[in-house]
Amino acid sequence: VDQVDTDSIVDLTISQIIQDLDPHTAYLPKAELDAENQSMNGSFVGIGISFYKNNDTLTVIRTIPNGPSDKAGLKSGDKILYADGLNLSQPEITSDSIVKLLKGERLTEVNLKVKRDKQENFLSFKVKRNSVSLKSVDAGFMIDSSTAYIKINRFAKTTYDEFKAYAKTLESKNPQRIIVDIRDNGGGYLKEA
Repeated sequence: VDQVDTDSIVDLTISQIIQDLDPHTAYLPKAELDAENQSMNGSFVGIGISFYKNNDTLTVIRTIPNGPSDKAGLKSGDKILYADGLNLSQPEITSDSIVKLLKGERLTEVNLKVKRDKQENFLSFKVKRNSVSLKSVDAGFMIDSSTAYIKINRFAKTTYDEFKAYAKTLESKNPQRIIVDIRDNGGGYLKEA
């Protein structure tokens, strides 16, 4: 009898059961849960970018303001081709392995080779990994004399406190109504929501 990977069978079975019961719930295996929890706890150690890998190219969606990549000069649209000499376009390099490569010990460096639009040559960046704060409330301001606006991008561990801080600041401006913008909010912790 061949060895059976019971973990993968359990993961598949649980995912199917949940999908049939509730369209708003998803099962995350332990490795995915650990990564998700880290991003929902308000901070992590890394280079501070959001990215996607399309075909074989890692592209920066945005740098986290005041994060290590932002301070080093990376920009949205930059294509990271090499990290510490490793070619990131290899098919065996997955998004998960890229995350592990870009995260690491605090204050350690990663050397990146980047292709930027309208630049002929590769750009080189030394980015020092550091703690990166993740904000779940993007903005809070008055859009007119009587209407306040607060934008929440996800429901993380710090969302309630962040929301209260914006609301307290706006309270002095006497808003008659508040728009709470949760468009493109991917969800998160139910208690915080």
